[in-house]
Amino acid sequence: MGAAALAGGCTTVTPIDRGGSDPVAGWNADTRALAQRSWLYAQLSSNAYLDYESYTLPGDIVQREPLPSDAVGYDFVVFDRYDGDTLVETIIAYRGTEPNAADWVLGNIVGLQNDRGLTSARQVFVQMQEGGGEGAMLTVTGHSLGGGIAHHVTDHPISDAGDYVTRSLVFNNAPRFTGFRDDAFDRTAVTERGDWLASLRTLGNAPPDVTFSLECQPGFDPRRDHSIRNLADCLTWIAAFDDPEARLSLRANPGVDRPEAQGDARSPRELDDAPVGVPVSAYVEDAGLARAVDAALRQSDVLEPIYGIRAGYRVDVSSLLGAKVEVVWWRNGVRQMVALVDCLGLTDTACAERVVDLGEALVQAQLDAVYPD
Repeated sequence: MGAAALAGGCTTVTPIDRGGSDPVAGWNADTRALAQRSWLYAQLSSNAYLDYESYTLPGDIVQREPLPSDAVGYDFVVFDRYDGDTLVETIIAYRGTEPNAADWVLGNIVGLQNDRGLTSARQVFVQMQEGGGEGAMLTVTGHSLGGGIAHHVTDHPISDAGDYVTRSLVFNNAPRFTGFRDDAFDRTAVTERGDWLASLRTLGNAPPDVTFSLECQPGFDPRRDHSIRNLADCLTWIAAFDDPEARLSLRANPGVDRPEAQGDARSPRELDDAPVGVPVSAYVEDAGLARAVDAALRQSDVLEPIYGIRAGYRVDVSSLLGAKVEVVWWRNGVRQMVALVDCLGLTDTACAERVVDLGEALVQAQLDAVYPD
């Protein structure tokens, strides 16, 4: 249980045997390598739905302001990944099928969203060239309908000069595309073995890609097995046995749990001697208050400070005239809260506690929404 297996269909399939080599907690080396390559993009595909179940992402990922859906239900979200201040990758995450007639008929059956996806990729590519990101990668990803759109985009140039997107990583993708290019393009599709779209993929005329089928959840439940949240949780968990960034993601998303298919009780969380709070990057203007905020974060039951790497949650604290400070809490590069904290007559310790209390309430509400149990 827990290792990946051969997936069928009209695609170029790379087998991952159940036994495999170098197993850790039942996950063989090939499965863990796939998880390390794909877990972040699975999270981005999940976050493209813009619902309350979104992941707290690594701090070097910044989500752009999303645009509203159009009349046929087409939607996408753009994320930028940085190394320091340098843009190294832009990721377009195409949203999957929503449970409404417009998405099913116009998206999956008629396929009207394919060209919209290509147009969006061309527009983002122009923005990258004009905004100093000409050396960055452009990756497309998506789940279900969004995965089908992403693969479609890889088959077409995104500029008059014949540029193409760098790669695509898709999840439980819809088989709504026809083949154009047959070169060795970097395409990867990751599917849950019981996903209800599996049989339909065998009927499509797919572009060359590599499809990996994982069994994260035993038993037969096609609706459950199509879930991007379940698949992204599974990939993040598996990757965390080898990838410190994935383990940090487990700390930022504490509700991610052991996949049902993993019979072994081992947890990647045991590999780090780390606090259990959600990591926060704190940027505080006043040196004395900065020390107090650090101490308050260390004493928190919900949060923990982190240094040397950007966290998905960030707090900026700026001193204003008088005894007030402006507190801004961020998540995934998106501002979540702006508050003025009156610290008149308070010690730095007491003022810092007010700052951290705001963050605890914000983060706890988000955790309660995603993990109600």
